[in-house]
Amino acid sequence: MNSRAAILTVCLFAIGLSGQPKSRLPQFGDYQTQDTFKGRLVVPLFNRPAEREYRTKIRQGVINGWGVTEAAAEDSRPGPNFAGHYLIIKWPCGSPCMMAAIVDATTGRIFPPPFHGAGDGYFWVPALWSFPAEGPPILDYRINSRLLIAEICEHPDERFGTYYFVMEDSGLRLIRTALRPSSR
Repeated sequence: MNSRAAILTVCLFAIGLSGQPKSRLPQFGDYQTQDTFKGRLVVPLFNRPAEREYRTKIRQGVINGWGVTEAAAEDSRPGPNFAGHYLIIKWPCGSPCMMAAIVDATTGRIFPPPFHGAGDGYFWVPALWSFPAEGPPILDYRINSRLLIAEICEHPDERFGTYYFVMEDSGLRLIRTALRPSSR
């Protein structure tokens, strides 16, 4: 192969690589937090009607740790479990669904999960609807990372898959989706 053909081959190869979509999915280590809140938890602020509707569940989560679990363990405990100073509080609403709230331990601000699902519940996390099997949604998170990975179905007929969110001061921001076809 002459040098001109070799250069052309290298250029075409480089152009082909540059047009490829990023295949690497977000990782917990990409969004690490350095500090973990260890002070006194602030009382949740119930500003919106939906927050007041679930005040008992949210308050029990902050004060007693009910529904505050590490993603890998099922042991409830008081204190932050997500992104350094947030508490993800989960409670059942029937099968296969879940309710959840995110509370900032330093300010008391309450964030609903940013999912829509087929229902209109403010704190409702949409069920998987047979993806990958019947059962509640799966939320994966870490105390030392701002990344939240949710395996959910945003609508019963479409948008099945894994959603990647990053926690910011204003709440969760969607950064990536890995959608799969509906099994229905």
